[in-house]
Amino acid sequence: MSSVVSRRYARALIDLAMQEGIADQVEKHFGRTVKTIIENRKLKNFFFNPAFNGEDKRKLLDMVIDEIRISGLLKRFLILLIEKDRFPWIREIYKEYVHFADEIHNRAEAEVTTALPLKEEDKKSLQAKLEALSGKRIYLKVKEDPTLIGGAVTRIGSVVYDGSIRSSMIKLKEQIVKG
Repeated sequence: MSSVVSRRYARALIDLAMQEGIADQVEKHFGRTVKTIIENRKLKNFFFNPAFNGEDKRKLLDMVIDEIRISGLLKRFLILLIEKDRFPWIREIYKEYVHFADEIHNRAEAEVTTALPLKEEDKKSLQAKLEALSGKRIYLKVKEDPTLIGGAVTRIGSVVYDGSIRSSMIKLKEQIVKG
């Protein structure tokens, strides 16, 4: 159920942000707000604990909003989440918001896993190739996994491109076993 709720709230926020022409600004500030709350254990525990009432959460939210300098649409949205007791889903709502923004702006995250760190020029080259392959503006999220031995595994949405040596060796083994 939370994913349905998260999508609905995110869709409503991005629709309003698009109407006001501030979708990118909202995304940036929303991300900063979520990061601030999630990374601060005391804030997270307070906002996500149903034992605390909405009025106390609203007062603390006002202080956080003032500290981060959030105003307008996003401020009203965050207050609505407190009032409707949806604040525990803020991270999921933000992820859905980014997903909708990516669709609107024809961009995608490519999660690339490599055995060794990539040089900056390799990242740029890989990004350009993935943009040509996908037809989208790509932003890379690079991780390292020494068990790959070599090569890379790339995931864009639900599509996986496995160019790892480990995968090639498994395929070779299967071919040898089959004869």
